[in-house]
Amino acid sequence: YSRGDKARILYNHLYFSDLPSTHREQLLKDDFFFRIIGHEHFNPRLIEWLSSYRRVKSISASEYRGFVMKLLDSPHELWRHAFERQLSAAAQDLLLALYSLETDVSLGDLEPVWLALHKFRSRKYNRSVSSQGIRPVLQELDGAFLSFSLSRVSFLNPSIREFIASVILSERST
Repeated sequence: YSRGDKARILYNHLYFSDLPSTHREQLLKDDFFFRIIGHEHFNPRLIEWLSSYRRVKSISASEYRGFVMKLLDSPHELWRHAFERQLSAAAQDLLLALYSLETDVSLGDLEPVWLALHKFRSRKYNRSVSSQGIRPVLQELDGAFLSFSLSRVSFLNPSIREFIASVILSERST
């Protein structure tokens, strides 16, 4: 995303959010929003998450800027929540398969690796194998965890790849 795109994404999420004005003011104070849009881990999903009052209501307005920077610096909790609770098993398997390959891989190289891993994990965890193939799984993940275009697949940003590495390290069986 360009800097202008990031600014529009942040603005739109904040404009339509249910955050109290005290929290919004903290992001504007001293041009703090420039630090957000310039951050290497900037991602629309992170911005959506941090602009939802339901998710940050336990954070006071005075602590909100620190919370935002902590989330941007280490977004693993956000990724963990989405990975464990919002993704299909096939999508989780695809992210694990992608990690095992290059950072930017062709669909032709990814598909057999994903299918083998997905079948193995489906047997191991007694779940059904996705009968629709890889395309719907890519659509589920595109724009949230990965980028898929011109038959090339890559992680959307480095923090997601780092998170997947932490999943692999924390789960011995994986």
